[in-house]
Amino acid sequence: MSDTAPDDEQLIADHIAGDARALEALARRHYPAVYRNAVYRVRDPEVARDIAQEVFLRVTRALPGFRGDAQFKTWVHCITTRACIDHVRSLRARPYMATLDEDDGARSLVAPAPGPDEHAAHGELSRCIDRVVEELPDRQRRVFRMRHYEHMKLTEIARALDRSLGTVKAQLFTARSTLRDSLGPYFAPSPR
Repeated sequence: MSDTAPDDEQLIADHIAGDARALEALARRHYPAVYRNAVYRVRDPEVARDIAQEVFLRVTRALPGFRGDAQFKTWVHCITTRACIDHVRSLRARPYMATLDEDDGARSLVAPAPGPDEHAAHGELSRCIDRVVEELPDRQRRVFRMRHYEHMKLTEIARALDRSLGTVKAQLFTARSTLRDSLGPYFAPSPR
């Protein structure tokens, strides 16, 4: 028996062959990255846990069709991103509910959307960072996300995207420079 843990490809093959423990091993291995990505995107640890569970449900359903064109880690990252986007869209479509306690029982009614102060509390800077990252060219955005959201090593990113290490470094440098330039006003000293 080998002392090393099986790689993702072996675990996928084992799962498809009927080994339930293989899927558990994949989930344990990738849960921390999925959770970090979800927390970053939704800014709520409880919601991020729910999203992470949803991601692994989606992975379980889709795994038999996984072709291996990308690394499993990259594929799961994409599923996580989609699950977070779906969550945000569902919030926009759902009316805000409030409960009134009355003698005849509790009633629910639609409450007004959160006001500007509540939205500001969620972080103008975070939204600005998200917006700037979304506006990056696709190649820079993917490299930036993989490095800073998924905490992947540059060599892993290069392999996952089938790019040279030098190209990945250049794209990451350019993405960071763009962010620094765009966010400069948030860090400039305020005039007295």
